[in-house]
Order: sequence, then C-alpha cells, then structure tokens
Amino acid sequence: MPTSPSLRHPRRAADLFLVFALSLAGCEAHAEPASHPQRDAARLSQPKALHAARLFDATAGTILANVTVRIAGDRIASVVAGAAAPPDAMELGDVTLVPGLVDAHTHLMANDTGDYIDMLTQKSEAYRTLEAVANARAVLYAGFTSVRDCGNEGLMYADVALRDAIEKGLVEGPRLRVATRAIAAPGGYLPFRVSTDLAVRPSGAQIVNGIDEARRAAREQLANGADLLKLYADFPASPTEPIRPTLTVDEMKAAVDVAHASGHKVAAHAMSLPGIRNALAAGVDSIEHGNDADLETLRLMAARGVFLVPTQAVIALEIESEAPGSPRRAVLQAQVEGGKRLIRDAVASGVKIATGFDSAESAHHGQDALEAVTLVAHGMSTTAALQAATVRGAELLGWTDRIGSLEKGKLADIVAVPGDPTRDVHALERVSFVMKGGVVVRNDLPPRTK
Repeated sequence: MPTSPSLRHPRRAADLFLVFALSLAGCEAHAEPASHPQRDAARLSQPKALHAARLFDATAGTILANVTVRIAGDRIASVVAGAAAPPDAMELGDVTLVPGLVDAHTHLMANDTGDYIDMLTQKSEAYRTLEAVANARAVLYAGFTSVRDCGNEGLMYADVALRDAIEKGLVEGPRLRVATRAIAAPGGYLPFRVSTDLAVRPSGAQIVNGIDEARRAAREQLANGADLLKLYADFPASPTEPIRPTLTVDEMKAAVDVAHASGHKVAAHAMSLPGIRNALAAGVDSIEHGNDADLETLRLMAARGVFLVPTQAVIALEIESEAPGSPRRAVLQAQVEGGKRLIRDAVASGVKIATGFDSAESAHHGQDALEAVTLVAHGMSTTAALQAATVRGAELLGWTDRIGSLEKGKLADIVAVPGDPTRDVHALERVSFVMKGGVVVRNDLPPRTK
C-alpha cells in the first residue's frame, strides 16, 4: 500500500504529529524531557552483558550454545559462546537470543479496519498519526526493532515525523526507513470509489502522469525526508477487475534514476507478470508481493540482486475471516497455493527474500512474525525464514553495518524467544525480551537469582 491526498501544506501532518508526540512524551519543545516513569525505567535497564542458553548466528544460520553478549553503550562489544556467565551479566536462562527482527514491508500509518476511503476521509491526520505511534510500539514490543514502512496511505510526510520522533526518544518504536507518499498513476491506487465532483480527491498515493511528473514526485519525496521510493507498477481498476500495469517503464525509470543518483532504493508494488517485468526493466531494487513472477523472471531478479518481499501472511489472515465454503475463501485458498509456488520457485532460483507483513489494520500491527511462519508453511526452511527476517532484511534496508546479526560493532538490538527457533519458527511469535540499542524495552522473563 502507499500514501497521500493533496493537502494545503506538505508539512501539516508532520507539524501536528510533533505537537502531539511532544505532549505524549511529557516534554516541551526546546526543553529537557520531563520525568517519564516507563521511559526512565527503561533507561536504567542497560545491562553490561546478557547471558542465555542459545544464540542464533544469523550469518551462518546456526545455533551457538551458552552465550554471553557484552554491550557497550548502544553497541555489541563481544559475543562469547561456550563459557559461563560473567558476574555482571543479566541471566536470561533457557531462551535463544536472535537479532532484532526486520519487517521490510509494513504500513504503520494505516488502520484500515473498514472501507479504505473511510480511513482517508473520516479520521484526522493527527488522530491517524497517533494511531501510528501505538502501532509502532506494538511492532517494537513484538521484537521488530527495524522496519521499512512502504507508504503512509495519504498522510503526506507524517511518517518522516514518526521516524524522527522515535530517533529522538519522544515515542517508542522501531528504527524506520520510510517511503512517505508512494507514487502511482491516475486510477492506479486506492481508493476506488471517489466522486468526480470533489475539488480535492482523497488518494493513498501521489499521483503522477508522465515522465516529468514522476521525476518531480521522486525529487519532492526525497527532499521531504523519504528514505526510499515506493512505486505502483500495477493495480486493478476496481476490486472486481484484474490487475494491470499502471506506471510505464519510462515513468518508473525516471523516479528510479532520481533515487539511485542520491543513493536511495526503490521498491515496486508488482503482482502481475507484466507489472513485475516493467518494474525490473525500470531498475527497481525490490519487488513487493510478486505473485505472478515466473521462473524466468525470478532468475533475472536473482542475477540482478533484486529482492522479493512476498507478503504472504496477509492472505492467511484473510482466509481466517471467511466462512468455510464461501466463494471468497476459495479465491484466497488459490492465492495460498500460488504463494507456495512463488516461494518454491524463488528459493530454487536463488532470489533474495526478506520478510514483510504488509499490515494495514490496528488488530494486526505487532503480529509481524506471522510472515516468517507463513514462509515456512509455504516450503521455505526455518533457517532461511529466520535469515529473511534478520540478515536479508538488514541488507534490503541498507543497514548491514548496524543490524541483522549479533556481532561485535553492531547495534545491540537483541530479542529473546523460547526454545530453538531453527526448529520451531513459531518461537518468533513468543517474544519475551526486547532490547533496542542497549536499552531493555520489554522483559517478560521471570527474575533469576544467581
């Protein structure tokens, strides 16, 4: 999904967010933060070392036993396996330490619990942004310490403000890479039903028509703080029509050239085979969804190092809401079978895969681990799914120097799960401990005495 109706002032949502975020954080602009019990407690919980029964080495795809991770500030100072816990270590017990998890495709600004157009027209920008604050906290507490947000669904640049507020410690949330408004063709994104009489038509993306407008939109979004661009290579004209290409190769290439010239990546929503091929011809860095990709196309993606973010879990969630035997359930079940084919062929072709939950509902934010679970159910090995949620995600976000694995010099983003996640991927759904940048933000483990 993506973002943005035309508003009177491009910074309006961001300004509104900062006012509310500052008040939530209990501080005033240009002043030192006031006392906040929960935050202050977290700041005090900065252990010098963690000790646990196991650690997942995401780079090697193996489990290390009896491990101590020593922490200096917000970084990992050392990782030592096979030794007794030092006296100053926080003992976590019979758990496995995994790197802070990565969701490479979500929509924190979206709470589309009814009709999409209702979200755009019946909720204020300020209210939706505050919803996003709650969503970000839920995702962080689920162990996802880094997120690539792929479009803010009509909120101009509010996701930039959310990213910056998290970085400044005003609110809790994962590290963010944001795509801001996303870019689509006329009729190439939601909502479907908008009256032609409206002077300003609500839209979930920045609409462009032609190469010059695509180039201008790319420059505008990057200038206003986007970390990446999101393009809509295809979309149906209505809920009952087939998916068809929307932006042209030349339009997408204009945006890609602008992004790449300044060192930014481009993600393409592409489900149909023509849309996927057009996006690849334009030079994008990742294909989001990729439903109809065939073997030839997947091999091309592998050769070019283009990522696939398959977003399969949302289909499983939709099936749960459909009555057995309903026509819609049958359609969704066919999509599940198609997803299994996609994952099988992508793995066989050597395509890089990163997990992306694609959440857009308040009830789903924080269930991001379902994507790794679904990938395993679709035939991916458990270890490969864990790597898709760690080292592969870090690579796609461009943060391999700071996240994705637990090793010296990287950020101390550390999550604890029960058992051995390489044997049971469902362990990722049972996070009991979350550290971000050396600070414990969640600890549900029982106290242990030495």
